Amino acid sequence: MVKLLRCRVCGFVIKENKLKDNCPACGYPSSVFEPYEEEISEERKRILNLDLHPILVHFPEASSTIIFLLALITLIAPTFFRSYILGTIIILSLLLPFFTVIGILSGLIDGKVRLKKLKTPLLIRKIIIGSTFVILAILLILPSYVFGNIEENLIYIFILSLGCLICGTFLGLIGKKLTRTLIRK
Repeated sequence: MVKLLRCRVCGFVIKENKLKDNCPACGYPSSVFEPYEEEISEERKRILNLDLHPILVHFPEASSTIIFLLALITLIAPTFFRSYILGTIIILSLLLPFFTVIGILSGLIDGKVRLKKLKTPLLIRKIIIGSTFVILAILLILPSYVFGNIEENLIYIFILSLGCLICGTFLGLIGKKLTRTLIRK
């Protein structure tokens, strides 16, 4: 059986045979580690170890960041690779709602497995902010596919993508608080 150790400073958990001289997360010496036993069922551990939510949330975060930066570049330097940048914004704007919904669904699964219920104060906040993110992502499609002229709507795209970035930041901060939260068996 693999023996686990937990850093008393930052909470990082590692297999005993993988620990070197320092904690890989915070850098403190290995002497700060203590024995650790996971007190969750094998089924829950198997699902959480897939890390679906932490991986899938990076797609909407990265997409909204790129849209924001590309809109900013186009506003500052209107002739700099304009057609390529606008094409990229169009494609990412179309994909962003799908990425965001997938991120939210994986978050709901993660929350249910991790906390056994979805009606905790932090998860409710995440659901509200995540829903706002989806709405903003859907609205980002309008300049390209409904209004027809993306060039005239760059400010609109810039503001909506900034809203997505703000939502993503708050979701990340709340998620950070929940990372170590786990209801036992």
